[in-house]
Amino acid sequence: YAALHTDLTPPMKKTYDSDTVAAYQTAQQTNREAVRTINATGAEQRSADHTAAEHEREARRDDTSSGLLGSAVTAVENEADRIQTAVQNQSDKVATGVQNTADRLKSP
Repeated sequence: YAALHTDLTPPMKKTYDSDTVAAYQTAQQTNREAVRTINATGAEQRSADHTAAEHEREARRDDTSSGLLGSAVTAVENEADRIQTAVQNQSDKVATGVQNTADRLKSP
């Protein structure tokens, strides 16, 4: 009974012509590179957003400071904010670059 209702022939191995395989591999490589480019562009945009926010905070602090001592404190706060933003931006870009490089090594 089982022999009548099952396919006893093993499935045939699929074979593709070399042009189809090459086109598929090219498409996959292009897709991976596009994702890497999107990641890098995202890091640049995040960096620009962080920098813009830092400039807004700096402008608010400059508007609210008064007197010589207030100006000195504001200058220190602004510089600390600039350094923190620069470190954050750089670490984000480095992490994205490392991720993209690791991806290239894993799947070129």
